[in-house]
Amino acid sequence: MPQHLDDEADLGLLSCLAQVESIADVSAPVLRSLAARALVQIDGNARFTLHPLVQQDAADRLRASGHEVDARERHAEGFLALVSDWDAQQTTHEGIVAFSRLDRDQDNARAGLQWSFERGDVDRARRYFDKLSLYWWRRGHWSEGEQWARALDARPGEPDGTLLCWTLIDAAFFLTLQGHYAEAVAYMARAEAMAERLADPETTLRVLIVQAQAPVSLETAAFLYRQFFDTVPKMQTHSKSGGAAMEAAFHDIYGDRLREAGRNDEAAAEYRQSLSLWRRMGNLDAI
Repeated sequence: MPQHLDDEADLGLLSCLAQVESIADVSAPVLRSLAARALVQIDGNARFTLHPLVQQDAADRLRASGHEVDARERHAEGFLALVSDWDAQQTTHEGIVAFSRLDRDQDNARAGLQWSFERGDVDRARRYFDKLSLYWWRRGHWSEGEQWARALDARPGEPDGTLLCWTLIDAAFFLTLQGHYAEAVAYMARAEAMAERLADPETTLRVLIVQAQAPVSLETAAFLYRQFFDTVPKMQTHSKSGGAAMEAAFHDIYGDRLREAGRNDEAAAEYRQSLSLWRRMGNLDAI
């Protein structure tokens, strides 16, 4: 039996209704009418679903109406906003819930990314890529991350830009994870040079955290550590949990380098710093 829209006390349902109204440009009364005729159903996660035949018919009618582009644009913009929220929540106490939402809506996220790319909206496609990269890393979608990084590389004559630089950094990261070290080094070299020209604090931090994960000497790691925490105060905002997640990760990485050098007491102090930050964020995964 389909669940009907007669219990709006459910907060998840209310949130879902708001999202559908924004993305699909359809009101709650219309959704109630569709649900009453079993044309729309609500699953256990308060998500609206359509029977595949109804979905295909709706898609055909949309194309015939001449409004397909407008509908896909609303969908792409709406899901970019949702993916951005869920990405930021991954390193907080809401991380497990956000991760499951990304699991459930990967098809929607991929559709928004693909549409943006096909329409030539590289800026929006790169924003999608940036917000999905952490999730793809955790889920092991490394090849997908690499493919999108390559597709979103610099266009002919394109100037430096933060989103482009972040894409190059992630390209190096996904290539490294798959053992393509020579290509990763080439991408990282481009990212490092661009980051230096941009002089953007967040971009600098992203480069430093990747550099610190490479097999470097303790002296180099200490130099990167000082650079990283000298740069942190210069950053007013951050796209992932205000930068705290990156700080926690860097303490952890530097702790590893100290432990490898046999300086266990100092390593333990770095791990405690990292753990304190993760606890403050409520990130159960990292804890």
